Amino acid sequence: MEEIDKYRQLGFRGNKLQQIKMGLEEGLDVSIYAKPEYNEWQMEQIRLGLKDHIDVSVYAFITIPADEMQHIREKLVYESGQLEMRDEEIKQKRLKKILLLIVSAIAVVGLVLISVIGGDKIKRYMQRLEIKLKDSSVEVEYQSMFNPSEYIVDYSEENEVKLSIDSDVDTSKLGLYKVKYTIDNGIKNISKTLDVKVVDKDAPVITLRETNVSMYRTDAFSCEAYIQSATDNMDGDLSKNVKCSSIDTTKDTQVVTYSVVDSQHNKAEATLNLHLSDKPAATPDVIYVEVPSGNTSQQGNNGSEQIAPSTSTSHGTQYFMFSDGYNLDSGYSACIATGSGYGAYSCEPIMGSDGLYKGYKLTY
Repeated sequence: MEEIDKYRQLGFRGNKLQQIKMGLEEGLDVSIYAKPEYNEWQMEQIRLGLKDHIDVSVYAFITIPADEMQHIREKLVYESGQLEMRDEEIKQKRLKKILLLIVSAIAVVGLVLISVIGGDKIKRYMQRLEIKLKDSSVEVEYQSMFNPSEYIVDYSEENEVKLSIDSDVDTSKLGLYKVKYTIDNGIKNISKTLDVKVVDKDAPVITLRETNVSMYRTDAFSCEAYIQSATDNMDGDLSKNVKCSSIDTTKDTQVVTYSVVDSQHNKAEATLNLHLSDKPAATPDVIYVEVPSGNTSQQGNNGSEQIAPSTSTSHGTQYFMFSDGYNLDSGYSACIATGSGYGAYSCEPIMGSDGLYKGYKLTY
């Protein structure tokens, strides 16, 4: 059973019961005013007094009307506030006296210290030391110049403050380093640390021998033949790691993409424009050669013999790379054998960036 039900059974109704319910909700001792002889307004004044934490026994009498109870309650609340204010003033005065004694003691100690160890040392001891850096951590490029002083914004310099920098940053090696900045005035010192990360974000560079190539659709296309070099600032020669996109012999014009990735996942690309065409059919020219009048074999109406020469000359390039299985001798032989079928031609050796020969280039 709830406590309010107990008072309901005792006969409290309406506003009287409401005053009891409010007191219970406010955590008050409602038994002080939950009495049948009080009217609802007297009960309210007693409840408000309990809520204000004043001594309600001064006015909790059935013979005192509700309006008189209110007057007494308000006076008690006011006097209670005045008392609290006086107590606070006393506390403040005591606190001021204590602070004054502390300040006086500090002043005496300061004077003693000045007389014993000197004013300059005291000044240095009291000096505020500070170092301001651009950031707490930075990234620098592989093999770049690193100057730790460039990351100082400001620091305390008065009173002959000395700055020292302890740095082991080596930009030729990737990794995380720490730079320690310290300032010292001869009495005390402070330090700050800068985290330095050496990184490689430079992509490799791919250089092609040609960027526009024309060839017949039936000619073999060698991706490696057009690579002059692929170098990286950290990994060096990456020529053997270069990959190129596949070609579609049904297209007349297309872009072949060469790509390579270094050890730090930096990617480089280069493009080659490839133009493919159909090889023209051979169209032999007719050459007339004078023969003796007695010989009528294969003569035309003008008495000359008709002879069909070899197919007409075309123009293009072809590569015979050692990476495709050729060697110094077989590559040269294949170049000559193929070139002789075109008439005028040349076979040129191809030298790589490392100074070694990589194959032959046929121009016809």
